Amino acid sequence: MSTHRRFQILLLAGSMLGVTACDTDPTDASGAAEVQVEAERIIDADGATVLDIDQLPAQIAADEKNRFGASDRFTDASLSPDGNWLAVTSSGAAHGGGWLVSLDDETIYPAAFQYGGSVSTGPWDDSGRFAVFLRHTPASGHMLVLADTEAPGEDAASTGITPLDTEASTSVEIGEWQDAALRVLVDGDCRLVKPIDGSIERC
Repeated sequence: MSTHRRFQILLLAGSMLGVTACDTDPTDASGAAEVQVEAERIIDADGATVLDIDQLPAQIAADEKNRFGASDRFTDASLSPDGNWLAVTSSGAAHGGGWLVSLDDETIYPAAFQYGGSVSTGPWDDSGRFAVFLRHTPASGHMLVLADTEAPGEDAASTGITPLDTEASTSVEIGEWQDAALRVLVDGDCRLVKPIDGSIERC
C-alpha cells in the first residue's frame, strides 16, 4: 500500500458511554478524506478494502495467559499522521479489543482489551508514535490506554499502558495532543498525560 493511499484513511468514530472527543476535525493536517468503517472491513475513500475482519486473529491476547473472542466486527479505526500505522477496534459477542496494524508489513498487534465491554480509539500523537484507546467497562467506567508503536508486544497488556485510571469517572473527554502531552478531561478535571516520561500534570 502506498504512503499516499495510507494518508487517505481517517478515523470515523462516535461518542459512546459518556465518552467524547473534543476539538476534533473530520480531516487531518494532510487533508485526508473520511473513510467508512464497516462491520467486516475498513475501506478508503476510493472504496478499496484496507483491512478485512478475517485478517484479525480470531482471539485477542489480553495478557500472557488469557485470550478472548473480540474479533467479530470492526467498530472504529484511526490512521497515524505518518501513514504507517492503523489503530482499529473490534468487538465480539461480549468483549472489545483494540489493535495496532503496521501498514508496512501488515503485522497486527493486540493493544487494548475490555472484558464484557468495548474499546474505542482517540487521536494519535503528532509524531505517529502513540495511539489512544479507551476501554469502556460494563459498569460505564472508562480507562485510557496508550499504545506505543515503537514497542508493540504480543498481548494487549504488554503493548498498551494505562497511565490514567478513569474507571470510577462518569465522564471522560479526550482532547488534543499538545507538546507531546494528551489533554484529558475526567469529570471536568483537566490532566495532561505525557507518555514519554510517564508523568501526569494538571492543565
